[in-house]
Amino acid sequence: MQEKRPKAGIRGGMKLNNEYFELEKLYIPILNEYYESRGWEYERVRGKENENQDLFLYVRGKKIPVEEKGLKYCHPDAPIELIQDIFSFNLGWFFKTKAERIMFIYYDKVKQMPKRLYNVHFPRLDEQLRQNWKEWYGRKVLFIRAAIEGYGLTINACVPWKYLIDNNMAWLLKEWEVPQEEDLFTVLMREGKIE
Repeated sequence: MQEKRPKAGIRGGMKLNNEYFELEKLYIPILNEYYESRGWEYERVRGKENENQDLFLYVRGKKIPVEEKGLKYCHPDAPIELIQDIFSFNLGWFFKTKAERIMFIYYDKVKQMPKRLYNVHFPRLDEQLRQNWKEWYGRKVLFIRAAIEGYGLTINACVPWKYLIDNNMAWLLKEWEVPQEEDLFTVLMREGKIE
C-alpha cells in the first residue's frame, strides 16, 4: 500500500527536521504489517484531522482512533508529551489527541529494525495522570524530562513501562529479537583462528 508522505519542513505549525520523517518512513510499514497480521483494517488520517490521531483501526467492528509514536531509543519509561515546544508553548499530544490508543514503537536505526511495540489505553492513562500526577511525582513514578526534538524543546512526563503495564494502562504487544553483536575474540574462536 503506497502512501503519500508530507515533505520535511512544517507539520502541526512547527518547523521539523528531516530526521522525524526518516524515522516515520521506517516504522509506519512495520506498524501496517503488524495491523494486517492481526486482521485489523486501518485508515490513515491526513490533513488537519491528523493533529487528533494518526489513523483509525477497525477491530471487531469497532472504529478505534489511534496515535502512533516512533521512538529512536529504548527507554524504560513512556515519554508523554506535555509541551511540544516550550518556546512557542505549543501543547503536546497528551492535551490534543482524540485517540483511544497510543502505539509506541521503538526503532533501532543502527540495526535497521524495530525493538518493541507498546499499546497504551489513553483514556486510562489520561484519567490516572491527571488525578495522580502529584502522588506519582512524589513517589518517583513520574519524572519530567526535556528533550530537543524535531519540534523544538519538548517537555515530557515519563512513567515507567512496568508501572503502566502493572496498572493495566499499557501492554507490550511485540518484542523483536535483536541480534547480539559478537566481539572479535568470539568471532576468532568460532573461525578456529585462536583457541
